[in-house]
Amino acid sequence: MLIMITAITCKNRDYSNPVDPSVTIAAPTSLTVTTTTESNVTLNWTTLSSNPDYPNAPIIILIDRSTDGGATWLLGVDSVGANITTKAVVGVYQVGVTYSFRVRAKSVNNISAPSNIVPASFVFNAPSGLTVSITETSATLVWVNNSPFATGFLIDRSTDGGATWLLGVDSVGANITTKAVVGVYQVGVTYSF
Repeated sequence: MLIMITAITCKNRDYSNPVDPSVTIAAPTSLTVTTTTESNVTLNWTTLSSNPDYPNAPIIILIDRSTDGGATWLLGVDSVGANITTKAVVGVYQVGVTYSFRVRAKSVNNISAPSNIVPASFVFNAPSGLTVSITETSATLVWVNNSPFATGFLIDRSTDGGATWLLGVDSVGANITTKAVVGVYQVGVTYSF
């Protein structure tokens, strides 16, 4: 829509230059993911400074999330004030799912175009470096914890080279990286953990 103002006198008309009155809000830019855990994804972005004298100044930033590559969006899963440029978006983030995020600025009456879209995935790394020492009455396991988000470890055992497993023969809590698994261990049997 264009608006022009006409000045009228008894004999003449004079027109102003056409003006487009549509109001826009600058979209946030440079959206990035800084950390991803199983309980939150931390986002950072850049916004134009919020000027309260500007009638269409952003007042909040809306955060949208998608689990299908941006085909559909869950709008406004979180929000922050317009001058805030980082947010840990709390949720339950599953291994194997790629989450997409975007942010939009909102004024009293308008919403900006979305920012760039960023993907976030939660990776839960398995323990590594497992070593085992066995006696007739226990197998002592030592490993490296590669996931700061682990709340514990389950220990599985096999006696047929890993074809079948006895699940959960023992367990330990978070940040414990050694365990003596008590049992009867026979000579000539190969145990896998």
